[in-house]
Amino acid sequence: MKIIICDDERMDAERAKIILLSCKCVQEEDITILTPQEMHLGLEVQDIKCDIAIMDIEYENRQFNGITLSKELNKKLPLCQIIYLTWVLEFAPEVYDTIHCYFVLKQNEEKMLPRAMEKAIQIYCDQEDHEIIELRNHGKMMYIRQADIIYAERQDRIVQIHTAQGTYQCYQSLTKIMKLLGRNFLRCHGGYVVNYNYIDTVMRESVILSNGTEIPIGRTYRTSFHEQYMRMVEQHV
Repeated sequence: MKIIICDDERMDAERAKIILLSCKCVQEEDITILTPQEMHLGLEVQDIKCDIAIMDIEYENRQFNGITLSKELNKKLPLCQIIYLTWVLEFAPEVYDTIHCYFVLKQNEEKMLPRAMEKAIQIYCDQEDHEIIELRNHGKMMYIRQADIIYAERQDRIVQIHTAQGTYQCYQSLTKIMKLLGRNFLRCHGGYVVNYNYIDTVMRESVILSNGTEIPIGRTYRTSFHEQYMRMVEQHV
């Protein structure tokens, strides 16, 4: 999950970051602080990756403001959840020209920003569960809902996608497919990716899925898999 805090006051941005880190599902590596100019340039060249954006509204000495940038975010990253974080209510009516999920006054941010994040993360997760991935098989396109994927396994040059509806084959690499999948998918082995939502039991060297399939945990991936799995468990408590 990629979170951007866009603020022209560094101290305000750092304070928001500290509050976000108090949320149990947010890690420090998830958060990037950008100036309004950096956000503006990134959107211009389409070099911004963001799942949740914390946007101040008023920037000094700029021909644009947070609402202008948020409109661009809506166009270029329509799944990105926007939280406005500002000192003043002056621009409140204008925020409704953008798609956003919460409006927080900075004087109340310690209490209200975690609530806003909880809502943004829930919307993000709901969207992710319904996202469709596009895969190619012998020149034909396949569209598979991520929530239906139980696990994927590599067999020679073929990747088998196992879903509740059946098994699909494609010739893309498992690494490339992993990049298309959301945060619920964990790499446990060089040849396997599993969907957290279908994990029944985790042991030291294998995972048992809800359909009874046992998947090995590779030595290379063992530590990172167990750490990611425990992090997911904490987020779902």
